[in-house]
Amino acid sequence: MKTPFHRITSVAPSHSMRSNWMIAFLAAVGAVGAAHTASAGGGVRAWSSSTGTNWNKYSQSNVAADLGECTAVGAGQWHTLALRTDGTMRAWGWNNDGQCNVPSDLGVCIGFDGGDYHTVALRQDGVVRTWGRNDFGQCSVPTDLGTCIAVAAGQNHTLALRQDGVVRAWGDNTALECTVPSTLGTCKAIGAGGELSIALRQDGVVRQWGYTLTGLPANLGTCTAVAAGQNHLVAINQTGYVRVWGGQSDVPSDLGKCTAIAAGYAFTVALQTDGGVRVWSDGVSQAAQTTQVPASLMTCTAVAAGSYNVIVVAADGYSLLPTSNAALTAANAALTAQLNCGDLNGDGEVNGADLGKMLISWGLCQ
Repeated sequence: MKTPFHRITSVAPSHSMRSNWMIAFLAAVGAVGAAHTASAGGGVRAWSSSTGTNWNKYSQSNVAADLGECTAVGAGQWHTLALRTDGTMRAWGWNNDGQCNVPSDLGVCIGFDGGDYHTVALRQDGVVRTWGRNDFGQCSVPTDLGTCIAVAAGQNHTLALRQDGVVRAWGDNTALECTVPSTLGTCKAIGAGGELSIALRQDGVVRQWGYTLTGLPANLGTCTAVAAGQNHLVAINQTGYVRVWGGQSDVPSDLGKCTAIAAGYAFTVALQTDGGVRVWSDGVSQAAQTTQVPASLMTCTAVAAGSYNVIVVAADGYSLLPTSNAALTAANAALTAQLNCGDLNGDGEVNGADLGKMLISWGLCQ
């Protein structure tokens, strides 16, 4: 994780000098890839490495400049979701089945998730809405569903957690992912991924069903959060530590305590208590490419994972958003070539970190 910038003392440049500098700054960023400027607390960032196969081929990691501040993010296989501070949803990426076509009458939302080719959203009034592919009935919301407090989407199935704690499921049931255990009891959180379903009961006990996995980890204990990837499951236990099982089982030894988790095709994302983001994989090439957290990423407040990309809500005062580490390197090189700001942070290099310090000293960002 990059150390946050500290304000520096310098002589402020003239207005014309600032304007010329900013023109050069924006031109340099625009020349190397997508950029997004976000005020503190709501900048969405996303990445999916283009090394080898282009895992961003549907532009699901390209954040629109007009997205604005957001409070939550989500993703499907090849599409990305964001919840803006006004409660409206935005979606982008692969739209072959209309999974990115947010209904114009959706209204204010408080939750959402993406499946392979469909999207589910939870409105503020507890009503569940779905759109996209419906070949397995994954978008056919039960008429008797009632008011809900959470939703989740797997490969071709959908879960909803009703206000009374009852879990409902519909869509593809090939692996029994929609066969909710009769002994489940009332729950407070749910997750879905691939042909997997997972639920967190009110007493903190984790239950899983669907695609055949190993049993729950020994000494898992009670938990506070759950998530599901393509073939693995993730939980945060009551002490704040992450546990993983199924197709992936390793957790970084230095991870520390976490507050949120997400799971992709074969990788896991964790939000640490200090706001730092960690990503790790089981070594599968397409998953491993997402594990390189951008060096410019600072404190975050939310995380999500698509099949092949990572999405976060960053709390830093400004965000340079390349779609890969290569783009970040190119951006620093382009900016350094055009702007002579000097080595302001004393690390022996002139790069984007020094430019950030200059922006802060001018009062142009926080």
